[in-house]
Amino acid sequence: MMTFSLHYSVLESQGDTGSILSMLAPFVLLFVVMYFLMIRPQKKKEKA
Repeated sequence: MMTFSLHYSVLESQGDTGSILSMLAPFVLLFVVMYFLMIRPQKKKEKA
């Protein structure tokens, strides 16, 4: 039982910041790629 509580306290102290960032990074990267491939060229066409 002592080992379980020790592991739980270590996991709790690490926080969720790293996991949230690693989960959001692919979505942010996908949005940036979509912006440069689709939205930006379309706005250039409208401007010209």
